[in-house]
Amino acid sequence: MKSLKKLVTLAISMTMVSSIFTGCSYEGKSLSDAFTKTQKATSSEFKTQIGLRFNAENLSAEEQQEIGKAIPMINASKLTMNGKMNQSNNGKSGKMQADMAVQVGNMPINMGLWIDTNTANDKVDFKEILKMPDAQSSKMNGKQYIVLDSSNINENGAVGADLAKTSQDMQKKLSELTIKSMASFDPKFKLITDEGTQYWNLADGARNVHVYEIKLNDKNFKDLIKYTSNSIVNSKETKDFLKDYLTTVTKVSADKGQAATTQAEIDKSFSDFEKGLPQFTTNMNKVLNAFDGVTLVGDKGIVIDYAVDSNGYIVGEKGNIDLVFDSPKFMSVVQDLSNTKNNNAANKLTGIYKLGIDFNTSIFNINKNVEIKFPEINSQNSIRYEDLISQNKIK
Repeated sequence: MKSLKKLVTLAISMTMVSSIFTGCSYEGKSLSDAFTKTQKATSSEFKTQIGLRFNAENLSAEEQQEIGKAIPMINASKLTMNGKMNQSNNGKSGKMQADMAVQVGNMPINMGLWIDTNTANDKVDFKEILKMPDAQSSKMNGKQYIVLDSSNINENGAVGADLAKTSQDMQKKLSELTIKSMASFDPKFKLITDEGTQYWNLADGARNVHVYEIKLNDKNFKDLIKYTSNSIVNSKETKDFLKDYLTTVTKVSADKGQAATTQAEIDKSFSDFEKGLPQFTTNMNKVLNAFDGVTLVGDKGIVIDYAVDSNGYIVGEKGNIDLVFDSPKFMSVVQDLSNTKNNNAANKLTGIYKLGIDFNTSIFNINKNVEIKFPEINSQNSIRYEDLISQNKIK
């Protein structure tokens, strides 16, 4: 029962991300179409920059001692990611490369990632190469790369084929479920605004784009969570998908002796959840409503602007996410919900923490010749993932 509730919670989170481009509005349909088209592009490059803003108020002496030194380091943190991807028209094979540079205070951390996948002919073939930061490489006897290769770990081809087919079938069903949910999704407030044509500076040059903006303040954010949560937990289609997913994975991954027992547990969990759904919904809404008086989203709100080019592809994304953790109010609600009170004033949190995330992404060279080069791997500069685990190289 607890595992099923965790799955429902996960489904809520996943579906909310996809469903914010929904409702019956023209803007929602237009932005959703742009996302779908962009995902089907056979090649592209991207550049992303993320920065953090952090401050704290009303800190106790203990909090000041713990967080005071971290504030300048967090504010100086930046992430830059440059990447490329190309894939076949049917999406069954593809490659990706990404270079990540993280600046934490005065300490730079550089990493690289290469992925090559192929699920044609119902087989799972993949290779992933991760270039470790210099500091971590020194702990692996100077080896720079960790390699995860299906040819080394997939000893049972039949299982691999089953997993490939299962993955494709589940992706198709999830896509169908999302599209169906989008048609009826209506949080009762305007979520997406058509901002018209704007002149944007992008990685491949400045030009006119059509901009759609998603904007949430604290109240809208809470209303969206409440609406989405109730929609998902009471959706027969979502519960059927989750049960189908668990059943299918059990058939593929569990041995025959264990499969029957696991399936019985799945059936009982869903039956118990269905019987307890009214009480579960009541308790869920009690928790969600309890945070009405606690600020979770800051003054700048959650703002995401999407730029769509004349061909209907998303070529830019920028915005900010402002979050607030008002520890006295938040912990008071948590204690009320759990019927526990901490009367020890010395351990009482007083701080109000504010985190801002600013981001900017450009997508370019869509459907153009994007070449991805993999590093040369040998026994001197790399270690297999399975060997790394067995040898416990990383401490």
